[in-house]
Amino acid sequence: MKRIIVLACAMLMALCMFGCSKEIKLTEYSNGEITLSLPEGMDEEFGDSDFEYIISKDDMIVYVSSITREELESYGYSDITLAEFTEELIDGDELLLRKSFSDHEVFAYVSKVDESEYYYLISNYETKNKFFIVNYVCFASDRSKFEDAFLDYATKVTFK
Repeated sequence: MKRIIVLACAMLMALCMFGCSKEIKLTEYSNGEITLSLPEGMDEEFGDSDFEYIISKDDMIVYVSSITREELESYGYSDITLAEFTEELIDGDELLLRKSFSDHEVFAYVSKVDESEYYYLISNYETKNKFFIVNYVCFASDRSKFEDAFLDYATKVTFK
C-alpha cells in the first residue's frame, strides 16, 4: 500500500500544474481485460511500473493492478471473498468511506506523503481468476470535487 502512495505522489506532483476541465465527457479506456469510463483526453501507460495500467489527466490519476487467485493462494489466501480481499488491503488505514456494492467494494482514505496530502478511493473487483484493484487518486484538497465522480467511475468498470 505504501508503494502505491509513493507512486501516486510522484505522478500527481508531475500533474499538479494542469487545471481540470469544467465539462466532463466520459470515454472508455481499456488494457484488454478491464474497461474504465473516465474523462475524455486522459493519458494511458501500460505496464511501465508496479501497475498494469495507469490513466492520468490534470489533477487526478487512476492506477490499475490485479492479482490472480493462484498468486493469492501462494500467500496463504484460498477461497477468499471480495469483501475479505478488500479488508486485507485496508491495512489499518483510517477510512473516510467503506461501501459494498453488488459487483465491487470501495474504501477511501487520506494519506500524507512528504508535504502533500492525497485522497484515495480504492475500488476492488472480482473476476473468475483475478481480483482487480483500481486506485482513484487526487489531492486531498480536491476531495469534494472528485469523491462523487470517483464513486461514479467505479460503477462503470467492466471486464472482458
